[in-house]
Amino acid sequence: MRGIDLELADGELFGLLGPNGAGKSTLVKIGCGLVRPSAGRALVCGTPAGSLAARGATGYLAELFRFPGWCTADEVLSLHQRLARSHGGEAERVLFLDEPTSALDPAGRRTVRGILEELRARGIAVLLNSHLLSEVELVCDRVAILLDGSVVASGRPDELMRPRGVELETSKGIRVVERASREDVPRLISEAVAAGEQVFGVRVLRSTLEDVYLDAVGEDA
Repeated sequence: MRGIDLELADGELFGLLGPNGAGKSTLVKIGCGLVRPSAGRALVCGTPAGSLAARGATGYLAELFRFPGWCTADEVLSLHQRLARSHGGEAERVLFLDEPTSALDPAGRRTVRGILEELRARGIAVLLNSHLLSEVELVCDRVAILLDGSVVASGRPDELMRPRGVELETSKGIRVVERASREDVPRLISEAVAAGEQVFGVRVLRSTLEDVYLDAVGEDA
């Protein structure tokens, strides 16, 4: 890591994006206390990550988990809470998720999104590490894009996305007016009508989170 400064608020869903080797899983493991930072500090609910108090307030789902097949889901959760000396419930205020939907079908991913929204409503902070940009864009309040252990872009998804022009569908076909914005729409419609065109539809174009990601890390990352 090369000096990452992030802070999660109560009830915030925060997405970590980046190519393989960018430092996402390492950052999650530092927050869980599984890896010690070489510099700086990581705090969970005001206490050092990995401390007894921090472990009791933390939930963690690893990317490569190996849960015993003879246990029920409730037994697995109970075992890990006992190991972390956590009583669960409101005491757990931070949840670290490392690629939680990578092996799920679309229905399973939608179920996970619903769970995440419930956690947000309960005031639980969630740090979500994922390669699925569409999932992050749908559910996360803020995102950070990592590259080589550094944050290269961060903010709300709608803040990171940029206007890409306005698409007009008229009787003369479909055309894109580049560098136009939402404020230009009334003028563009008036000009088209004045030129004798019928206007069938107007769409303001914006970059996607995928566009932002590729601009930040490069096409080959």
